[in-house]
Amino acid sequence: MILTRIRPSIFLPTIMFLWGVVTIGMGFVPNYKSLIAFRIVIGCLEAGFAPGVLLLLSSWYKRGEQSKRFSVYISAAILSGAFGGLIAGGIEGGLDGRYGIAGWRWLFIIEGKMTAGWSIIASFLLLDFPANSKRLTERERELAIQRIMSEGLSVRSEDIPELSHLQALKLSLQNWRTWAFVVGYMVSDCLA
Repeated sequence: MILTRIRPSIFLPTIMFLWGVVTIGMGFVPNYKSLIAFRIVIGCLEAGFAPGVLLLLSSWYKRGEQSKRFSVYISAAILSGAFGGLIAGGIEGGLDGRYGIAGWRWLFIIEGKMTAGWSIIASFLLLDFPANSKRLTERERELAIQRIMSEGLSVRSEDIPELSHLQALKLSLQNWRTWAFVVGYMVSDCLA
């Protein structure tokens, strides 16, 4: 709901940057309760990222093109989990005790710095929605919009009233498909 009001080139890098800053903070927590509090904030920030990426991808690509892009995005997340343990082991073992900081704390600090750094780069590279992307010429914008509209993905009927965000949220929570997707996502996420 926030992404529809803020440009993706601002929203997604901001979430990434804040995630990185909070992760760095996790490297300096004084106790377990603080670590849990930081983890809750991380979860709140992550909650908007994956849906935001998928919404952005679906606004640029036709239905037949989306599945490949979605699978690349999800595969990247799985691969990062696969290699993350190896990298974490190297960081924790190699930096443990350096400057008086435990290895597990270094892991949070380095991961947070890398994410915050990439978020700044992403803010310059990431395109907005086709209709409002300032990095495209007027002609390129028209072509992008026509591509999507050729499949009827963005066509709205004037007969159907526009829903407020709250109304759309209520409708989505009442739809059984939403809950089926939630269960499916959680199962696939837990297995990955």
